[in-house]
Amino acid sequence: MRLPSLLCTLLVSSSVSFGLSACGEGDADEGSETGDDSSGTASSSTSTSSTSSEATSGDGDGDTSTSTGDGDGDGDGDGDGDGAVNCSPEGIALVDAINEVRAQNSLSAIPLSPSLCHVAQVHSQDLFDNEPDAPAECNLHSWSDQGSWTACCYTEDHAAAQCMWDKPSELTNYNDTGYEISAGGYPTVEAAVEGWMGSAGHRAVMLNEGQWGNLTWRAIGGGYVDGHWNVWFGELEDPGWP
Repeated sequence: MRLPSLLCTLLVSSSVSFGLSACGEGDADEGSETGDDSSGTASSSTSTSSTSSEATSGDGDGDTSTSTGDGDGDGDGDGDGDGAVNCSPEGIALVDAINEVRAQNSLSAIPLSPSLCHVAQVHSQDLFDNEPDAPAECNLHSWSDQGSWTACCYTEDHAAAQCMWDKPSELTNYNDTGYEISAGGYPTVEAAVEGWMGSAGHRAVMLNEGQWGNLTWRAIGGGYVDGHWNVWFGELEDPGWP
């Protein structure tokens, strides 16, 4: 069985890069701004990003959980006005847990995105079925050649970063960059989120801290398959599932 691990793709406005790695129950080692990885297990990547306006707020009632109803209050989840369309129960639970943490830090909830849920779920399934991260040099942001997407071995030199960032537009009509955090080997939603919160880099993504402070998350989606947890963030509002 693989040890629990974490991965995060980072964007910073200054175009500098730094490594982020973790292995174990939420322990993370941050590298330097030259991309060095102090533990050598897995690294993150960086690129440039644009500034955004104020984040979209929730429904104003203080409830950070994701609605799975149809918008009429009956909660039957038939898809009308429902951001949970195309999202797995585990994916919704991931998003709810992250929005709960955001609420605890006086931040607004990020709207659930069916498009980003699809990307997260497809990636989790690909990691489980095809193990594109099996080669030692490939990390959890890798994609296999067994689907209708661009394959890539995501390495610590970040040469394949664009391959990963383009996945929302490759797989859905979400025509904007997607940003991913990943975890492997954690048994529950709570454990995965706790692991991310225990890593400064992952926490920054979820809570818009540090270099992420000038970004506004307007879409979020989660996915899970057998120990593979993935969450995708986006600045563009979800255009709606086809």
